[in-house]
Amino acid sequence: MARQKNMSTPKTKMKKTEKTLVEEAEEIVVKLDTIERGEELASAEVKDMTDGVSQLQQEIDKLKRFNQHIREEKEILRKSVQAAEENAAQQFEAAEKEKREAERHQLHSESRIRELEKTKAISNEKTSLIAAQSQAAIAENITVPSKILKTGDVLDRQKAATEPVAQKLPEISMRSVNIQSVRVFQSVGTQAPTLMLTTSDGFIVQTIFHLSGIHALAVASEKAPYKVACYIYNLTEGGVPLLNTSKGQLSASKLEYTINAYLPSLRPGLYRLTTLLTISTTRNLTAQYQGPIVHVR
Repeated sequence: MARQKNMSTPKTKMKKTEKTLVEEAEEIVVKLDTIERGEELASAEVKDMTDGVSQLQQEIDKLKRFNQHIREEKEILRKSVQAAEENAAQQFEAAEKEKREAERHQLHSESRIRELEKTKAISNEKTSLIAAQSQAAIAENITVPSKILKTGDVLDRQKAATEPVAQKLPEISMRSVNIQSVRVFQSVGTQAPTLMLTTSDGFIVQTIFHLSGIHALAVASEKAPYKVACYIYNLTEGGVPLLNTSKGQLSASKLEYTINAYLPSLRPGLYRLTTLLTISTTRNLTAQYQGPIVHVR
């Protein structure tokens, strides 16, 4: 009985061992399956990572190509800006050259204008001198020399300038009446006369005349009316407009008279005054005074 008991024990142990081995083998198989699934997952992840790296490389290549395009566009833009700057510099230089040329022409034109104005003023002075000579000749019944009457354009301008004056001077007698002075004042109450006026205000022309000669008192005693006419001549533009006429009456035993005439403002320029005096006596006495020349600013 004891031997049988001893013999059954190893079999039992072998059965247990086989069972354990089977279980271990099954566990190993399970682990192997797990490992295989892990390897498959790892392979899939590696493949995904490889695909991701490939996509990244494609993106990098695309960015490189874009960067190269940007550099090319930038170079083209730089060259365009450089060309525009060079063109602008050339245009600016050409504009500066034209400006300097225009300024030079302007200076030349202004110089020429001044020369022409000076020449015209001299011509006007000569015309006025001829007018005065003609008036004096008419007054004294003297024939005007032909060299004065044949001065062409000067004669035409002299005629236009003197006709209004000559009509008012049928007879001149410097022995009986004389205009002593004609002075210009900027405004009423000004003490000192002036030859420089402004355009903003009018001005005062003061005429002083006196009777002279052996018949002076006789002329004054007639108490005849007199008229003082102020003409002004624009030395630049010409013309002889009447500006003011002052009237009065002689007084017995008074030989000197002072007349103040208010004249309107003038445009800027150079002007010469001519004052004409007419006394309506039986002899119709007249006198004239040339000047002064005033500058209106």
